[in-house]
Amino acid sequence: MLVEHRVAAALRHGHAGHEEVASEDAVEEARAMAVDIGWDELDIERLDRKRAFKRHVERLSEPDVPFAELAQMAQSPTPGIAALGLSAIARRDDVPEKW
Repeated sequence: MLVEHRVAAALRHGHAGHEEVASEDAVEEARAMAVDIGWDELDIERLDRKRAFKRHVERLSEPDVPFAELAQMAQSPTPGIAALGLSAIARRDDVPEKW
């Protein structure tokens, strides 16, 4: 539990390198942050100003995060989670043809 709190704090403050955070932890942290993003915040300019959002998109874009996780996020009924998943997918090189 202490490790999870340290990882969360490091991500919030931009101190954790990608290799230091397991992909499962990165997905969980990203979901927790994105759940608070409302419909009124879903425009490119507002999301670009959110450092946490951009940091999570960058991390989720890494190849060690399974594409299936991002696809599930992209189809979420929660707007912030869907925006995060779609933003990460847009940066990936391994997007399946059907997407």
